[in-house]
Amino acid sequence: MKTCQQGRSQTILIVEDDKNVYDTLSQLLRGEGYRTVWAESGGQAIKTMASVAPALIVLDLMLPDRHGIEVLGQIKSMTRDVPVIILTGFGSTDTVRSAMEMGAFDYLTKPSDLSEFCGVVRAALESERRCGAASPAAQ
Repeated sequence: MKTCQQGRSQTILIVEDDKNVYDTLSQLLRGEGYRTVWAESGGQAIKTMASVAPALIVLDLMLPDRHGIEVLGQIKSMTRDVPVIILTGFGSTDTVRSAMEMGAFDYLTKPSDLSEFCGVVRAALESERRCGAASPAAQ
């Protein structure tokens, strides 16, 4: 049984400094038809966003160059339209609250159940699609 919707070539930017975690998530998402792009730092994520235009961002909080909350703020100042899922091994109630107040779509703690992760990915992309569908179509 598939837990993620078919990706239809949507690009997901995974901001994660642990290559093993990236590989696991990427393999799962690519198997469902998504294209994945890896950024291993906050700075790299911001640069990558300009050239990739992801449909979704999966963001770790503990990055080598800056905290993920800072990266989330930068992402949301660039675009409010791209949903961001926070995925971290170190979460506190205050951090969760801050992330959600800043516009994160959801917050998952590692290790996350992969079917739960896929469900959140699907919900985030469906939410983004509904918001995009509500916008006037370009003529």
